[in-house]
Amino acid sequence: MVYDCIIIGAGPAGLSSAIYLGRAHKKTLLIYSAPMRTSLAVHINNYMGFDDISGNELIEIGLNQAQKYGVKVVVSTVKNIVEDETFKVSTSSETFSSKYIIVASGINDILPDIDNLFDFLGETFFTCFDCDGYRMTNKNLFLIGNEDGVVRTALAVKQTYTNKITIFTGKENKISNEYIKKLESENIKLINKNIKHLNGNNGIIESVVLDDDSTLKCDCIYSDLGYERNDSFLKELNLKRSTTGYIEIDSHYESSLKNLFVIGPLNTASDQVSVAVGEGTTAAMHIIESEFKLEV
Repeated sequence: MVYDCIIIGAGPAGLSSAIYLGRAHKKTLLIYSAPMRTSLAVHINNYMGFDDISGNELIEIGLNQAQKYGVKVVVSTVKNIVEDETFKVSTSSETFSSKYIIVASGINDILPDIDNLFDFLGETFFTCFDCDGYRMTNKNLFLIGNEDGVVRTALAVKQTYTNKITIFTGKENKISNEYIKKLESENIKLINKNIKHLNGNNGIIESVVLDDDSTLKCDCIYSDLGYERNDSFLKELNLKRSTTGYIEIDSHYESSLKNLFVIGPLNTASDQVSVAVGEGTTAAMHIIESEFKLEV
C-alpha cells in the first residue's frame, strides 16, 4: 500500500498534522519512537486551553484523536528514507511507501551527568527557557553550561525572572573573556565545578552536591548544554540546510525536496507546543489542498 502521507514523530507537530490529514480521509501513517522530548514535560502551563497538563497526557490525547480519524500508528524507529517514485521509509523491520513525508522528529536535550537528575526533571530541573522561565521567578537559580550561550541565557533570566544566578561550567570553561567580564559587571557568579547530585524530595531541589563533595543550597536548575537533532535517517536525501545545520523550508514547511515537509525545531522553529501545532496544521493543510483537482 502507498500511503498519502507518512509522519515521523508524535509530538505536538506530528500529531497536529496527523489529525488534519486523518480528517481529510488521507491514508496516513504515523511512526514514532519513545520517549520524546514533550513526554518529559511534567507541566505545560503556556498552551491555551490547558492551564496545567503533562506532556504525556497531551500526547495521549493527540494519539487517540488521530487514531479516531483513521491514522495508523506504528511505534518504531525510522532508519532511513530514500526517494524513488514514492518515498520509501524503512524501520528496523518494515519498509513503507508514501507520496508525502512530514518530518516531525524534533530534538533531544543534552543533559549533564547528574546521577539522580530524572527525579527532578520538569519540576525544578529545566531545559526550556520559554517553557519554564516563569517558574524560576525569584528563585535561587543554578545554570549549567560552558559556552557563551549560557551567559546570554543568564542575562535574559536576570532581566525577567530572578537576579539570584550562579553559572556552573564544569572543568571545561569555554566562555570568552568578554562574557566573563560581563558576568562580573552583572554580579553573576561563575563556578568551574560540576554538579553531581541533587538533594530534595518530590521533585523539589533543596541543595546540590558538587564534584568536590561540597554542598550548596539551590531552588532550581536550568541546563543550557544544547541539543541533538533527531534527523540521522535523512542522511541519504539531498536536503538544503543552513550553515548551522537546520533544514531549509518554505512558507508551507516544504523542504528543498518536493513533497517532504519538516516541522518543529529541525527547521529552526521555536520549540513550543503552540508553534509546533501551528506548523503541523500548515503543512497538513498544504498537502490536502495540493491533492485537490480543480481544473475546469
